[in-house]
Amino acid sequence: MSDSAVRQPSAPQRPPVVDAHVHFWDAARGDDILVMRRFPNLRRRATPADLRPLLDASLIDRAVIVQAAPSTDETRYLLSIAREVDWIAGVVGWVDLHDADVGAVLAELAANPRFRGVRAMLHRIAEPDWIADAATARGLATLARHDVTLDVTAAPHHLEPLLRAFRGLPELRVVVDHGGTPAIAARAWDDWAPRIAALARDTSVRCKLSGLVEEAAPDWTLEDLLPYADHLLHCFGPARIIAASNWPVVELAGGHRRWWTTMLALLDRIGLDAEERAQVLGGTAATTYRI
Repeated sequence: MSDSAVRQPSAPQRPPVVDAHVHFWDAARGDDILVMRRFPNLRRRATPADLRPLLDASLIDRAVIVQAAPSTDETRYLLSIAREVDWIAGVVGWVDLHDADVGAVLAELAANPRFRGVRAMLHRIAEPDWIADAATARGLATLARHDVTLDVTAAPHHLEPLLRAFRGLPELRVVVDHGGTPAIAARAWDDWAPRIAALARDTSVRCKLSGLVEEAAPDWTLEDLLPYADHLLHCFGPARIIAASNWPVVELAGGHRRWWTTMLALLDRIGLDAEERAQVLGGTAATTYRI
């Protein structure tokens, strides 16, 4: 029997799918988690064992944990979880960007191979221009020197300061979480759409396709989300869009499975081909977080 008869062509391998924004927490730890204070039904433990069946149901291979409390202690807690769970692709933690010793803190955290970046929670900072001030700029430059990704939680009024902060810092990998949180329930557009477009056009920032259902009305439909998702894909392109769930917060607005199924339907409606879908569903996360 010839080699050609023996060897069958291998089946094409599905590109890995990454949920690039999930949270793990334990209310008993007492971490300062704002969303847990606002929504009592989130005051519980959220663990890898809770999430894994949801990932399996949507054929998701790996996940990136993102901090929820402005605390390096919480970051160390998340890194301890990641050390025990092989499908966790990395941890986006927290550091004080105004701390003169931020470089030393980053070096300590980066000694853990699962450490992938930090997040700035702009919704918890009173000054709308904080991200663009001189003290923050020094911290951002330190992140760039350490090759650390920065996530930012930003509302529409933060988008112009983000543009000023990152226009001149192309070497820093930056991700705007949750699409810049457009107020979908109010059908707001003019305070968000041109600003997110300018940020995409004039910087190298990436954006997460997540959090939209939490900004929509309780009876949201795919049609409510479509203009916002389409605008994000049009502005950033698939190579700068990252699929994510925001679990367990997404449980407040329909749940993980409903959101992930809706997101895939949105990608279909927007007209992405197989290569572009693979980019959104895992490729951009892999390049952004060095997975």
